[in-house]
Amino acid sequence: AGHVRVMPADAALTSASAINFRPGETIANGLTVKTDPSRQIKLYNGASVPVEAIVDVVGYFLPAGSATPSQVAGGKFTPVTPARVYDTNTSAGSAAPGETRVVSVASKVPSGASSVAYNITVVRPDGPGHLRVFPGDQVSSSASTINWQNPGEVIANGLTVRLDSDRQLKVYNSAAVPVQFLVDVVGYYSASGSLFYPVDPVRVLDTRTASGGLGAIGAGEANIRTASVATSLPSLGAAEQVPPGATAVASNFTVTATTSGGHMRVFPAGSALPTASTINWPDAGYSRAHGTVTAISPSREVSIYNGSTSADALLDVLGFYR
Repeated sequence: AGHVRVMPADAALTSASAINFRPGETIANGLTVKTDPSRQIKLYNGASVPVEAIVDVVGYFLPAGSATPSQVAGGKFTPVTPARVYDTNTSAGSAAPGETRVVSVASKVPSGASSVAYNITVVRPDGPGHLRVFPGDQVSSSASTINWQNPGEVIANGLTVRLDSDRQLKVYNSAAVPVQFLVDVVGYYSASGSLFYPVDPVRVLDTRTASGGLGAIGAGEANIRTASVATSLPSLGAAEQVPPGATAVASNFTVTATTSGGHMRVFPAGSALPTASTINWPDAGYSRAHGTVTAISPSREVSIYNGSTSADALLDVLGFYR
């Protein structure tokens, strides 16, 4: 068991983990990471054993001044409160082995959007495997999007994918068993919206009392925890923060010390509780990370709802949108 940390190649070693894993586990996490001037990142193995790692690129950000008009036209981000757009349980049932399922996000993403930020969740398959997500006008992809090792797993991953002209993506089931999955939209890219500002990974929340936090988050709406992301960002200078006017953060959300299976939901403070989960785990004793884009309130806060029994939570900021 252990973790890997990901950061710009020219950055100091970060203390924020990027992905957590158990013995024998194959697991993915979708993150945004700042690059150095040579377009490099670095990976640090925080485990006590050797670890194999695979990195897939699904997109990139350019400095606004060097982007072409067509790139700028599709490159601004609009966050949304997490919203479910697809559930195999109500849309043709489980995806069969080798099946490619077409998923429309048009109900939550406007015409002209170039790509969508989304969460995909796999729900209790009968065997190991992975799913691949790719644009609706693409025939196939060799890159996995979400992986799981054990039957009965409940697991999510957050990524960005280009859309076709009908605002569709595809999901391919490479497992040898039927798979139930969910797709939730957390934002989209188009000609209008916010620009992205990457930062070196910085931790803004750690509920563990040993780390100075307020303790594990309890279950239910009565125990919703609110956290500020308006923290100092050393990579931008000591005085810089996620600034006023920011609409969202690229983040990595981690749960640890879970006491049962369950899920958590992360959403803008002051908003209604969404039905879409952010991170899922199947049992007690898990540490699991989930990279996503999270909309924030005007006060630069997010709220965290725990749909299980008690668990600790960590939140790392990887960049912001404004």
